[in-house]
Amino acid sequence: MKICPYCKITVGGDTEECPLCQNELEGNLNERHWPVIRRLKRTPKIYNLVLFLVLSAAFLSVVWDLLLDGIPGFQFAHVVVIWLLAGLFVFSKSVKSIHNLSGIVTRAVLWSAVILLITSIWYPVFFPVIPILLTGILVFNFIITMLDRRGVSMVYFLGSVLIGIISFILVLVVRRETALPWLICFITAIISFIGIAVFKGRMIFVEVRKRFFL
Repeated sequence: MKICPYCKITVGGDTEECPLCQNELEGNLNERHWPVIRRLKRTPKIYNLVLFLVLSAAFLSVVWDLLLDGIPGFQFAHVVVIWLLAGLFVFSKSVKSIHNLSGIVTRAVLWSAVILLITSIWYPVFFPVIPILLTGILVFNFIITMLDRRGVSMVYFLGSVLIGIISFILVLVVRRETALPWLICFITAIISFIGIAVFKGRMIFVEVRKRFFL
C-alpha cells in the first residue's frame, strides 16, 4: 500500500499520485486493481475512401467554378463544399454509432435541414424541402418509437417533435405566412406526439426524468 503524507490515507493499486491532493505517494506499489485496456483507434477503410472522394469532389467543384468564372449563375463551389463536408461529418458519426438506426437517420436529416437552410441563402428553391425532411423524420421516429420496447429511440422522437414545432413557429414569426409544407410538419408533430403519449406515455415520463435528472 502507498500512503499520502498530506492526506494521511492509504491508496491501493499502482497509482503514484494521491487521488485527493495529487501529490506523490510514499510506499510500495501494489498490483493493478483493474486490467489495462488498450483501445485500438483504427480508421475504417471505407471512411478513408469516402474522405478521398469528398476532398476530390470539393477540389473539382472549385476548379469548375474557376473555369466558368465569367458565366453568371454557375458559381456553386461554396455550396458543394458545404454539402460535402456536412456529409462527411454525418458519415463519420454514423460509422461510430452504426447500431443506433434512429440516431443515425435523425442526425443525417437534421444536418441536411441545416445545410439546406444555408443553401437557400443562395438558392431559395431549396427552402421548401426543409419541412418535407422534418415531416419525414417525424413519421420515421414515430414508427421506430412505437416498435421500440426499450425506449432507446424516444429521445430522438421527442427531439424531432420539438424541432418541428419550433421551426414552424420561427417560420410563422419571421415570414409572417404559413406555407402548406410547414403546416403539415406542425400537424404531424402534434399528432405523432399525441399518439406516443397515448400508447407509450410512461416512456416519455421516464425519458424526461432521465434527461433532466428529476
